[in-house]
Amino acid sequence: TLSRRKEPRSGAAGQAGRLRTPFHQDPEQPFRRIPPSSACSKRGRRRIEAALFRDSVTNVFSEQVHSVRGRALQREKTRQHVLEVAASLFSAQGFEDTSVRQIAEAANVSVGTVMATGDKKTLLIEAFSMWIRQIHEAANPLPDKPRELVDVIFEIVRPFFDLFTSNRELAQQYAAALVYPGDQTETLNELASYLEAEVRTALLEHEAPPKTAQAVAGLLYHLYLGHLFAWAAGKYPSDELYRQTGQSIQSLF
Repeated sequence: TLSRRKEPRSGAAGQAGRLRTPFHQDPEQPFRRIPPSSACSKRGRRRIEAALFRDSVTNVFSEQVHSVRGRALQREKTRQHVLEVAASLFSAQGFEDTSVRQIAEAANVSVGTVMATGDKKTLLIEAFSMWIRQIHEAANPLPDKPRELVDVIFEIVRPFFDLFTSNRELAQQYAAALVYPGDQTETLNELASYLEAEVRTALLEHEAPPKTAQAVAGLLYHLYLGHLFAWAAGKYPSDELYRQTGQSIQSLF
């Protein structure tokens, strides 16, 4: 009796038959369907399906990670742009005369985008943090020529005082923003780290013991902050700020 050739089945039965067709990896076309000479076992089919699933999940996850990173970079770029525009407007026309809407228009973003970066007080604090960071990064290395420690310490502090005294109104608003109820710990810690690091380096260069250098650096930071707040409150003029600070440094050494 001649055997009849079985025709391909349709529906679920046909689909199940097609699932038995195994996948073979090609170096240039992974998981390419190549018709085999023999049917695939259930175990082999499960391994193939599992491999395809893992590959699919990996690709989707990789695309999502790249997408998230791209959005994060774009948000940070926008945030930095808004901050730079706000800092420029604060310097040019003052804190009180600068509105969030003006910042948005100058930055070519929405008011909501500006507020997502921060309100005016937050933007002012961030602007001063940026300026202080720039001063710290531009700080000149200690000269090879020996100098009096008092002079070295004063030269470390001077650029920061120059920043604040160049615009008293902004400095006063900044001081008020720092003491305004809220969490300003991170900002104050950042400011402290810049000054304390430079003072500590100077003390170590003058052969001060490490523990002494650490303690004196912290003391000098609070001394500097106290004089700065006293000046911002109107206790004495700018020239007196420099003189009072110099005398305080001199008394420590």
